[in-house]
Formats: sequence, C-alpha cells, structure tokens
Amino acid sequence: MIGSGTPPQAYHLPPTIEAAEREMAVLLRRLRAHLRDPYDFPASRITSETAFEECLERATALGARIAELGGAAPVGPAERERMRGLILEGLMASQRMAAEKATPSPQIGRRGGAAAHAAGPTRRPGRAS
Repeated sequence: MIGSGTPPQAYHLPPTIEAAEREMAVLLRRLRAHLRDPYDFPASRITSETAFEECLERATALGARIAELGGAAPVGPAERERMRGLILEGLMASQRMAAEKATPSPQIGRRGGAAAHAAGPTRRPGRAS
C-alpha cells in the first residue's frame, strides 16, 4: 500500500489498453457502488474498508499500466500516489453529482415551485376559497 511504507501488491496487469480499460471500468463501478452504499455487498463486491483500499490500489496499478501501454514512462511512487488521489477525487465528485441529481431542486419561476410557495395559495376563477 502506498504511503504505508510497504511496496504495492503485484497484480496481473492486462496486456492491452482495451483490456486494462475494461478492468478499470469494472473497478470504478464497484468503488462507486461501495461509496453509494457500503453495505450493498452484492453490488460492489467490496466487503470492508481494507477491500476498498485494495480495489483503489488495483485501479491505481491499472491506471499506471494504461499510461505505460500508451507510451508513458513507468510511474514512480510520487506519480502513483498522485494518480491514486485523482481516482479517489473523481469517485467523490461523481458521488456528489449523483447525490445532486437525486435531490430535487426548487423550480424557480413555475407554479408549484419556490415562487408559488412564496406567493401563497393560488385562487382559481369561479371557485370560492
């Protein structure tokens, strides 16, 4: 694990960019599912914080592998840690965006939204209130 003084675990790394991207997509879906609901083990297949860290570390290794297959020089520990931070930051940002989509925002300027609430009850012609 990076930052803990121990060397990163050895993972099987795919031989092609396409295969590495497919594996990365699976890992990112699992990580997002875990962040959405840490107790939904069937969706994320992540059973603990340690397993989350291992999954994040594997995603980091795959990111480095994709860069190498694309022609970049092998990454050092500092770049690897930066890449790990970027992956985690991206996961958190996607989590915030999903939460914002799920929360309905007041509809400004339409009856029934925030403007109608501020204006008070609506009277319809021909009806006594």
